[in-house]
Order: sequence, then structure tokens, then C-alpha cells
Amino acid sequence: MTIEQEVFERWEFLPEQLLRCGFQPDGQKLSYSKPLPEAGLRILLTYDGGLTGRILDAETGEDYTLFRVESALGFSAEVRQQYKDLLLEIRARCCRNRNFRSEQGRRIADFIYAEFGGTPEFLWASFPTYAAFRREGSKKWYALIGTVARSKVDAASRSGETVEIINVKVEPNELAELLELRGYYPAYHMSKKSWTSIILDDTLPDEEIRARLRESYRSV
Repeated sequence: MTIEQEVFERWEFLPEQLLRCGFQPDGQKLSYSKPLPEAGLRILLTYDGGLTGRILDAETGEDYTLFRVESALGFSAEVRQQYKDLLLEIRARCCRNRNFRSEQGRRIADFIYAEFGGTPEFLWASFPTYAAFRREGSKKWYALIGTVARSKVDAASRSGETVEIINVKVEPNELAELLELRGYYPAYHMSKKSWTSIILDDTLPDEEIRARLRESYRSV
């Protein structure tokens, strides 16, 4: 697996964001260039439905390929890390994760991006399916999507199936009433005083979850 495949697996590029991040139209493609002056090199990236990259010697223009060696050490390892760090930055700013398992989860993630410009943050290596969404100004979470056994959320369930949930913040004085309604559950791994979990299985319509997300976003 190449560095690009490793970084962008299950991520979707957003061309309009690539343009905002410094990519330039180049025929039918988009191109990006970044110098590494301390190393005497230059990174060249090309997007044409997928992203490819090269590193060139700044003086000779020759390809520097040793950074592709996974077991690289010393200088080559440092260049490899700088290249990977750039790709991770592009992923965070210019891509949308397609790793959500449920159709409703993917629709809700698309709504979050369109409404708030939010991109998911996968913060825990031991919980790779958990994605946090933060408000840009306060950096506080307003949503968390993850997978869990249904019985962990729905106490009445004996099912061992894994489901995708979203946690949203609600007004504490509204919570008790909400939990009486079909589709709302005590928050999983969040404060049960001001958060609720919703299973993303279309029990609740998208419109209702969107309204909850707007409230959650405003509250933080």
C-alpha cells in the first residue's frame, strides 16, 4: 500500500476544498507544490480523481524516491514523515470520510459538512469508527458518531448486533421528555445529563436528527 493509499483510504476528496487549500487548475487536473527548503526538495501533488505525489530535487528536478521505502531511516525517514504530514493536513481540510457504516450515518455526515463545514476527527486508534465533530470557534464537540452493540444503548434489546449511533447535546430540562420518545436513548460514553444517543437506523427521520444537530451546535 502506498503512502497515499494509506492516508486516503475511505476518504472522499472535495475538489472545491482542494482549490481553497492551494491546489491550482492544471488542464483537467489540479496541482499543488510545496518546497522543502531545508531538505533541498520540492513536493508535487496531482489530483485527478485520486491523489498522486512526487518529490523532486529542487536543483536538478530529478525524482527523489527513497522516501517511498517504508523502512527508511535518517534523512529519508524525515522526508517521508514530512510528506505524510502534508497528506494528513490535506485530508483534514479537503476530504470527507466515507467510513460510516450506515446509510443514515453517511447522509448525516454529509449534512454536517454542508451545514457547518465540519469534518470528522478520528481521535482514538483503539476506536477507529468513532468520529468527533467540533465547533470551529469553541473547539467543543457537538456530535459524536460511533459503533456499539445495540444492547449497550437500548437496555430493552438483547440483540448482539452492532449499530451506528450519534450523540448530540440537548437541553437538560428537555432530556427526560425526549427519552420517553421512540428513537432516543441515554447517552453512551457521554454525560447522561445533557446528551442523548440516537441509533442511525432510520427510526428517526433525517430532518429530526438535523434539527437536533443544529441545537447541539448552537449549545456549544
